[in-house]
Amino acid sequence: GIGGLSGPVGVLALGSASIARSGLPVVLTFSSFLSLNLAVINSLPLPGLDGGQVLWVLVEAVGGVEVEERVKEDVNALAVLGLAGVMVT
Repeated sequence: GIGGLSGPVGVLALGSASIARSGLPVVLTFSSFLSLNLAVINSLPLPGLDGGQVLWVLVEAVGGVEVEERVKEDVNALAVLGLAGVMVT
């Protein structure tokens, strides 16, 4: 469930505990997992992330009309606030 989710502080706590117990192989595995996880999350089509920028390009290509920069900025700002709220939780 949602109780298994954690933000940056929780990830750091988990990582430091694993490193203290296990050594270099676990550190490399953890770093690899964290990097892959970041790449996947960043690719999601959410405004404020790289995938969101791809989404804007697709919306403009399919719609044939350029979305106003102010609209993009407002949607991105709201999305970043939402993402920050998820990280704090």
